Amino acid sequence: MSDWKQDLRPGLSINPPSWMQDADTQEIFTALKGQVLFVGGCVRNALLHLPVDDIDLATPLKPDAVMSALENAGIRTVPTGVAHGTVTAILNMRVYEITTLRRDEETDGRHAQVAFTDSWHEDIARRDFTMNALLADLQGNIYDLTGRGVEDTLKGRVVFVGNPEERIEEDYLRILRFFRFFAHYGRGPVDQEAYTACAKLAPFIFALSHERITKEFFKLLEAENANTSIDLLERAGILEYFNFPYKEDPSHDPHLMATLCAFQKHYKLPSVTARLFVFSGLLPENVHKLETLLIVPKVFKKEMETLVRILALPDLDHEHVIHRAVYLFGRTLTLQALMLSLALGRVENGNAPPAIDMIQKWPIPEFPLSGKDLLAAGVKQGPNIGRVLDAIEEWWIGEEFKPSRQDCIARAKTFLKRLR
Repeated sequence: MSDWKQDLRPGLSINPPSWMQDADTQEIFTALKGQVLFVGGCVRNALLHLPVDDIDLATPLKPDAVMSALENAGIRTVPTGVAHGTVTAILNMRVYEITTLRRDEETDGRHAQVAFTDSWHEDIARRDFTMNALLADLQGNIYDLTGRGVEDTLKGRVVFVGNPEERIEEDYLRILRFFRFFAHYGRGPVDQEAYTACAKLAPFIFALSHERITKEFFKLLEAENANTSIDLLERAGILEYFNFPYKEDPSHDPHLMATLCAFQKHYKLPSVTARLFVFSGLLPENVHKLETLLIVPKVFKKEMETLVRILALPDLDHEHVIHRAVYLFGRTLTLQALMLSLALGRVENGNAPPAIDMIQKWPIPEFPLSGKDLLAAGVKQGPNIGRVLDAIEEWWIGEEFKPSRQDCIARAKTFLKRLR
């Protein structure tokens, strides 16, 4: 296919990042005889000098030709989405998603029926945002078929390709993706045409599954500026259509979320758990709300329960309280409880740096008493073992972790006398 690039002309050239030039990438391009270009997020991030996790490629070759060419070159392939044109290539633990150029034949807001094409313009026209519609070659030449993708990317404008309503009606998840991308890459005011279209079509979010909504929302919460997009979602009245009971009501405290995100950003301590905690309206006095968080993944629910327990401790910037929290609950969640305490005004910002340093560096001691010690001291095997260990450990913590093993054994013997 001699004219596989058709009329593509580069509009900008960048210094190719290492992942564009490494041997594995070169091998993929060689196997496909060069009839392939980088596409989407990897090009966007290369333009912004950001890390790249996923390498997506586009090609006019059909999926069977892609698989045949890669297998002939000894490259492992997985037919992850052949019906939609996607083949996964795995080379030395690096994953490449290679998709045949396509156009939408029919969409219903959730799924699309596609037809393969050899037109780069048709393929780009079906993509969501201009910043995700960029192409690049191995030399770092960037092809901007929308005519504005490079500028929108560099200026932090999240703009739909073509008509926003048409793009959203192809897949209603794009409403959430718009706010997620704005949280990650947006700068300046939100694109009003896109914002209006998202608000207008928000009721159709109900057509999406819990899984798709949840996955997209958690990606939004990971963004440095998550609070901005959550605030925009609420002001547009979109949160009520999310179709999941993260909260008893659709409102949240935008000031508290903004303050938390600002402290996390300042101290470089981001956390989805703490943001979900605020979004859910949880505080120690609202611990009962945890029972309403029905579909929060178990790992987050457990971590939020722990945050409630840490926040119930007074004076989280005091040495012994920090030691207790770190020992009982670990460094990561203690740091996030500190960020929440800052946002809630329970800890002065000036006290945060030494508290963070202590949380991160304090050597966590090991409780010196064991069940074997109690058995050797004459305690019979049974429930008393655990009861005594818990009591002595709490005493040991209260004594600022100073008592020795012998001190703990002596304390256990005294405790056992009281039990008798």
